Amino acid sequence: MSDQQPTMKIENTIKPWWKSKTMWVSIITIVAGAFSGLVDQNLVTNPKIVSVILTVVGILNLVLRMVTSTPVVAKKPTAEPK
Repeated sequence: MSDQQPTMKIENTIKPWWKSKTMWVSIITIVAGAFSGLVDQNLVTNPKIVSVILTVVGILNLVLRMVTSTPVVAKKPTAEPK
């Protein structure tokens, strides 16, 4: 029997923020919220609809976070970390 632990190869890549689905869901949520507040403050008055929308956005962000394997950065690092 070997005392070696199984190893997992992890891809060490970095992607820019604009390629992140999680970031785009958040941006769309922010824009929709700001737009509805600016255009008509009573756009969605039914609390059940607001609750469903918030729940769906929360679940979508959780799912996207679980399937994310690549870190996101605002700008690409200039040097490799030691």
